[in-house]
Amino acid sequence: TLGLKAGESLLIVGESGIGKSSLLRCCAGLWSDGCGEVQLCPRRSVFFMPQKPYMFLGSLKDQLLYPNVKDSLLGDGEIEHALRQVNLHHLLEQHSLEESKEWSSLLSLGQQQRINFARVLLRPDTQIALIDEGTSACDPGNEALLYRLLRERLAGYVSVGHRPALQQFHSHVLYLHRHGDMPNEPTKIEQMTMQEFQRRYPSLAFHG
Repeated sequence: TLGLKAGESLLIVGESGIGKSSLLRCCAGLWSDGCGEVQLCPRRSVFFMPQKPYMFLGSLKDQLLYPNVKDSLLGDGEIEHALRQVNLHHLLEQHSLEESKEWSSLLSLGQQQRINFARVLLRPDTQIALIDEGTSACDPGNEALLYRLLRERLAGYVSVGHRPALQQFHSHVLYLHRHGDMPNEPTKIEQMTMQEFQRRYPSLAFHG
């Protein structure tokens, strides 16, 4: 049994293929295989953030309001503020909010990931974010900014990532690893504070 309290954040770490993303998708309700129980706040309060955000042909405003494109009552000023918060203010100088483009081709992956963080900021009912390599294409400065915004805005968040630098943005770790070297060995799962993880596994710790 593992849990996350309000104000805490969890980084899921482990070797490639061990099941980190599958576990996160299970928590998001996107994975139905296996058995067990996951208790979350109401589904509308959970926002899943994949490595490559969903972008579509439509206006810049539509990208930012997704998935509540038709239901949102937010004004243009609030949307523009969210863009500035995630360091995408230059888009306002090049495009209008109503301009329709193929944004997946126009924006880099790092910019698309920042759009996804702006979506969280524009969803007042979101309490927890589930982030699957959601800053993998961002530079260190923007990555730090995005996680600071989440800490200020949400009750908590859970991330999957390979970069040790992510450790500085999380209070706890869920470490998935195998007992031996064989691929069919059972997976061991350990939950601990970030401080304890860095003390017990110095070779995996971030040294910034």
